[in-house]
This record gives sequence, C-alpha cells and structure tokens, in this order.
Amino acid sequence: MRAPDTHSRSLRSRLIRLGLVIALLAPVGYYAYGFLTGNVHEVIHGEVYRGAQPSAASLERLIHKYKIRTVLNVRGCCWPDNWYINEADVCQRLSVDLEDVCFSAVHLPSRDELRVLLDVLDRAERPIFIHCRQGADRTGLAAMAALLMTEGTSYDAARRQLGMRYGHAPIGRTTMLDRFMDIYAGWLTSTRQEHTPARFRHWALHEYNGGWCDAHFDKVQRRFAEARLGKTLEYDLVVRNTGSEPWQFHPLKTAGYHVTFKVIDAAQQVVYEGRAGMLEQSVQPGETIAMTMIVPALRSPGRYRLLVDMIEEGHCWFHQTGSEPWEEEIDVRE
Repeated sequence: MRAPDTHSRSLRSRLIRLGLVIALLAPVGYYAYGFLTGNVHEVIHGEVYRGAQPSAASLERLIHKYKIRTVLNVRGCCWPDNWYINEADVCQRLSVDLEDVCFSAVHLPSRDELRVLLDVLDRAERPIFIHCRQGADRTGLAAMAALLMTEGTSYDAARRQLGMRYGHAPIGRTTMLDRFMDIYAGWLTSTRQEHTPARFRHWALHEYNGGWCDAHFDKVQRRFAEARLGKTLEYDLVVRNTGSEPWQFHPLKTAGYHVTFKVIDAAQQVVYEGRAGMLEQSVQPGETIAMTMIVPALRSPGRYRLLVDMIEEGHCWFHQTGSEPWEEEIDVRE
C-alpha cells in the first residue's frame, strides 16, 4: 500500500516543481516576446505609444498602423549613425515630425533636456511614438512624463511606465531613473501636496535642478597670473553644494565626489584630465568646500581651455544633469 502513496507524493512534487519553473519562465518569455516584437505598447489611447528602436521598415509600419504624426527619439541626435539617418528619411518621406531629446539610462536626466521633453509633449502633433534603444528605461521616463502631464492619471499609474513589463529593472545603474521619480515624490511630500499635471510641470520647470548633482563654484582663482610653459598651474577653489543631498568626498578616485577638470587644446582634444578634492569630507547642502587644484605643466605653447566641474564617481559629471561648470581660457607662453 505504500508504493501508491510514494508515487502520488512524487507526482505532486514533480508537478509543483514544474509549476514553479513555468511561473519563473513565463515573465522571461513575455519580455523576450515583447523585445522580439519591438516592445511596442500604448501609453495614452490613440495619442502616445512607446517602443524600442525600430528598423526603417518597422517604423514605417508603426506610422501607418497607429497614424503616428510625431516620432520622439530620446536617444539624442545621433547623426551620422545609419539608424538615425534611416529614421529621419522615413519621417521626411511620410511627412512625420522627428523630435530629439537626449536622455541617459544611467544618469539623472538633465534639467535642460527635461524641459525640452515637456515642450515637445506640449506642442507635438499626436499620435506620438516614443523610443530609445530597448524601449525600457529612457522611453519609460518619457512615457511617464507624458502621463504625469495628463489629467486624471495618478502618480502611481504614471510610475508604472518604469516597470518590468517594459524591461526596466530597478537594479544597477538604471535605478537613477527611479531615484529621479523619488525626488519628485519627495518634493510633493515636503510641500504637502498631491500630484497634479500642473504641479509636475512646475516642479520640472522650476524646482528640479539635477537632484544632488548641482554645484556652484564660488571661487576659482589661479595663484599666478601668467601661464608659463613647463610650469604647473595652481588654483584655489571653493565649491558650494547647491544640490539636495550631502556630498561625501573620498581619497579614492573610484568612490564619492570630487572636483574634476579637463585641459582642452585649440584642436578640441583633451590633453589632460585630473581630479581635486581627494580627501575624506562630507559637504551638506548649502555648505562649501575649499581645496587646491593642480594643473600639470603643459608641454606646448598656445591657447587652451580649462573646464572644471564636479563629479559623482560611477554616476556622472554634474554638467550632464544641467549644473554649470566653470571654464577659463589659458594662454601658455614660453
């Protein structure tokens, strides 16, 4: 009598394991199917669609199927890449507008490009097709903004555009896009307001400044006026944290925050890139940090451009989120 019981338990165990495998593989199959078919989804019925980078033929089919009047490319202008030229050719031939906005999947969005996005969403003829490369991260950000500007759409519903359904995983460097939305949610909480399209527009245009990646150079002063061939240049710096979170400086180049600089020659080639602020110090919002920056001796006379910025190692230079770097022309003489 034991054999049937043992067989029954074994069968149940196999069925449970099979069910678990199916449950784990079903989402993978769904995502794989979505990517193979262009990851195309409707965002706002009859008005906004999203997807991955289409081929020229696929884009033409999408335009005809959804009667697209504007293609919004959030990879930025990529002339003269073949995919961009082909996309522009299709849009021109079919009398469809092509708009470019430059977002990154792994950086906080630039406040300037965010404003461009809102302008495009306001004035572009609809229906709009939004795409990046995979249709997951940058496209999700733009689709989310389109919903946040739409009456009757909740914050939670808009945020779902950054979700696993579209291939966006809240892990790794792409979490910067999730943290961007956390900044908006934090502003709503701190001002005791609920989301409305008008409030999102106000925040995006007037409150968002690149999150914690915003700085002001209160002082950049060269210790010696003349720049001589073969002589190092020393600068006294004072940088103010105008961002929303503390900066943590570290002695290691691979971690924390630092001042970074580039020396660019007349041919627009970077001849040197360096760091300053290799120390252990925390800088709270509104506070400043003072340091010395050493530019190595330049080996050729001529005119150079010095660009000074802040960097969060592993994330971005601050100018990538819209913060203003400091620049100076240097005439190196013999």
